[in-house]
Amino acid sequence: LANHDAARAVFNRWMAWHPDDNSWLAFVRFELRRGSLPAARAVFERLLVAMPTPENFVRYARFEERTARDVGRARAVLERAVEELPDEFINAGLYVEFARFEERCKEIERARAVYRYAIDATTAKGEPAEEDRLKLVKAYASFERQRGGREGVENLLVEKKRAEYEALVKDAPDDYDVWFQYVLMEEAEGNEEKVRDLYGRATAAVPPVQVKRYWKRYIYLWINWALWEEMVAQDAEAAAKVFAECLRTIPNSHKTFTFAKVWLLAAKLEIRRANISAARKLLGRSLGQCPKRKLFQGYLQLESAMGEIERCRTLYKKWIAFDPSRAEPYLEFAAFEAALAEAARCREIYALAESQPELDTPELVWKAAIDFEIEEGDIDRARKLYERLLERSQHVKVWLSYCKLEETHGDPAKAREIFARAHAKLVEQARTLAPSLDDAADAGLARDLRTDRVRLLDAWKSFEAGPLGTPEALAAVERRMPQRIKRKRMLRDERGAAAGWEEYYDYVFEEQEKAKPQLRILKVAQAWKKKKLAEEREGAAERGVSEGAAEGAAEGAAEGEGGDV
Repeated sequence: LANHDAARAVFNRWMAWHPDDNSWLAFVRFELRRGSLPAARAVFERLLVAMPTPENFVRYARFEERTARDVGRARAVLERAVEELPDEFINAGLYVEFARFEERCKEIERARAVYRYAIDATTAKGEPAEEDRLKLVKAYASFERQRGGREGVENLLVEKKRAEYEALVKDAPDDYDVWFQYVLMEEAEGNEEKVRDLYGRATAAVPPVQVKRYWKRYIYLWINWALWEEMVAQDAEAAAKVFAECLRTIPNSHKTFTFAKVWLLAAKLEIRRANISAARKLLGRSLGQCPKRKLFQGYLQLESAMGEIERCRTLYKKWIAFDPSRAEPYLEFAAFEAALAEAARCREIYALAESQPELDTPELVWKAAIDFEIEEGDIDRARKLYERLLERSQHVKVWLSYCKLEETHGDPAKAREIFARAHAKLVEQARTLAPSLDDAADAGLARDLRTDRVRLLDAWKSFEAGPLGTPEALAAVERRMPQRIKRKRMLRDERGAAAGWEEYYDYVFEEQEKAKPQLRILKVAQAWKKKKLAEEREGAAERGVSEGAAEGAAEGAAEGEGGDV
């Protein structure tokens, strides 16, 4: 409509509500389309009053520089930002923009002065402004690389940072994060003597207590030192000395605690130095002083990589002797022999594991032994293992796995026989437990047995419904399926007081119904009630038909009489 005054009035009314900066910028673009720089400048001034942020000052300065072509005003805006904004509002982006503005104006010294002032200001703020300081240092380094004087400025910054780190480590010598940052800075400088001296000072700050979790961060100072000596300083002998000193530093001759990583890294360093005997002595010493699972595994990995089969067997035997109640060494030893196609040795290892009176995870050993025999194609041995396992455990999972074996290898008669044995065993366990159901723990165990029995019957039903089953056997299994009922039980809190009722589902089997007459009476009553309801519905339906027929006859008679009249 070309009604610019009305549009300006709308903008003014809009700005009275203090909208976001995009709305103000739309007002500025409107004034620029009108060709009125003073009006656009006035809008920016109002924006800085409403929202005095570094971003808005930067936008105002860019407007003066690029649109108004007034460098002096642009500089004045940026100076206002530094002076007027609170310290917590000023960020690295404002300083960098100020310095780049001076650089675009060919004012190199001004730009350098801005960078130095910004770095000093952010350094004074401390840790909260650390990220801004790093950004400024990076921008300043880039500026100096392009404009000259980089070395002097960087040396100045490094010296300043070094003084800060020295103050920090003096106040808290056991703050290993500060030591790591300090060392990284010196490594970047490339002065090997300073790096070695700093690592020596850092590792001299031994943790005051002999607790492993306080030593974990400290140990990585030694590890980083050794890796630096080998990879950067190219001095493998010095790295070996660092590892040796680290192992001597761990308290109480490694009896309280140790670090397997240090032993293994030291041994791998010796291997890279082509000193295999030294690596073996080091790892043998570790197993003698502080045997651990990781040390056995690392030593075995080393010998296995070199193809030392007999040494590996010796190590596995020592590992088993060290921790005979742990299943892991047996499993790894058996897998090692299986990879070498030593079936007889593998079976001996599994037999040794099975003979242990205590084992942390015996189910893993039995499963691995059975899987090994199946892979070997010896199903008879697998069946014998299942039979031996059932002598120790009658868990339903064992029965189901045994049935799966027979089902997989296509022997339905044996699978059906095992299903029947499992079901009979679960029924026997339930009968044995029945007299003590007054105990809450025994009642819970009885519910678990019923659940296991349902799992077994479901699996049996699925088997009989499959290609290997028969209709007669399927019908027999279905007759054994329980009735699922809803029950209530009392909930109790931690003090044993009543806390309400909970509904749950339970299973009632046929023998339970026979054992409890009240259940049979209840079942007969339910059947009678269903029959009675069905008879009532049928009677109601018959009465409805009779009444409908009578009404129809009466209506027909009335129509006939009316017709005669």
